[in-house]
Amino acid sequence: AARPRQRPAERHPHGRTPMAAAARLLLAVALVLSVSCEQVSVLEVDAAGLQHVVSRTKRVVVFMYDGAACETSHLFQPWLHAIAQRLPSLTFARVDMSNSTGTPAIAEYFGVAAGSKSPQVKAMMRDNEPGQRVLNYLGPIEFEPFLAWSTAVLDGLPHDFSELGYEPPVDEERRSREEEKRRAKNAMNNLPDAVREMAETMVKEGRLKRVLEELGKVDEYEAQVSETFKAIVKENNIDTKSDSYATQEANRLARNLVRKKLLNYAPPHVREIVDADVTLGDGNSAMPQAGGKDEL
Repeated sequence: AARPRQRPAERHPHGRTPMAAAARLLLAVALVLSVSCEQVSVLEVDAAGLQHVVSRTKRVVVFMYDGAACETSHLFQPWLHAIAQRLPSLTFARVDMSNSTGTPAIAEYFGVAAGSKSPQVKAMMRDNEPGQRVLNYLGPIEFEPFLAWSTAVLDGLPHDFSELGYEPPVDEERRSREEEKRRAKNAMNNLPDAVREMAETMVKEGRLKRVLEELGKVDEYEAQVSETFKAIVKENNIDTKSDSYATQEANRLARNLVRKKLLNYAPPHVREIVDADVTLGDGNSAMPQAGGKDEL
């Protein structure tokens, strides 16, 4: 009788990865996106634009100012742009509260009391639990403290200049229904498990390789994958010449294990980019924004 196909065990072989190579790769992942040569824009939005950005972006820092009379906002604008270049994975937006045409007005909608000092800075985290989605910035409008606070926002860390802020009302049931509809539309869920899992592995590996290419670390990554693959084959007694299914599965598991190990030490926003959802689409597999999706 033919031997039933059995998946290799998904566990990392102990002592198989050289620590020096792993450390260099982890450093590469931790530094990704901090060396981008592309210019990042600070968005200038009105009430409708702000609502769109907040709903479509996982994390956004909003710089609210009270018209042209706000000298601080004008003087800090180049520094805000510089911070955006330092943190290209975090979205920054500026909105003039005095020109708000939304209903209700921006200041009212976000709980900014009339006569409050200008500017007001808020970080909005779309996917956090209710009560944890808005942070007020309490620090000075200066480069170093603002950069440190923004970095903490990006990495999901507490900061002395953070304070929970007022959250506009959200229809949680509607939000949940819309998310469920998005998941249902993902044709990936209709594929056979083996096909879907391999597709997800390859797309996520592609994202990670684009990260590593910036620092010339792809060869070291491939070396770790090769070593892990050989260990899985040996541990599970896989005949690579006759059992193509188990061999392919061992290859997939090796790539998953190395990727997951690297991402365990990477900043949260890097993990979000590499491990974002994969969907079936038109073949576009460009690097997504944090919280975005790649398409096959």
